[in-house]
Amino acid sequence: MDGFEIKYSGADDAGIDLRRQTDIIEQAINELDAKVQAVKSDWIGEASEQYDQRLLSWRRNVADMRALLGHAQVSLGDITERYRRGDLQEAGNWNARR
Repeated sequence: MDGFEIKYSGADDAGIDLRRQTDIIEQAINELDAKVQAVKSDWIGEASEQYDQRLLSWRRNVADMRALLGHAQVSLGDITERYRRGDLQEAGNWNARR
């Protein structure tokens, strides 16, 4: 490979795919919680409290993932746009040399 090439649709799709996977993780946590809630009232001792703490931690992690993905998507958009502008500028430079 002699140069660098970017596929704009691939760059755009990367953020969408990561968000989709985050949604799947969040859905799995919610499904697990729904199943646990059905039996949680029978738990004795600290198990219920420990589960609540762990669930809160998982949900915070999902929120953190969403925030990081938001920042990454903005950065990726900036990088893609800068590359697109540079690509168009170079194409114009070559076109002017004809």
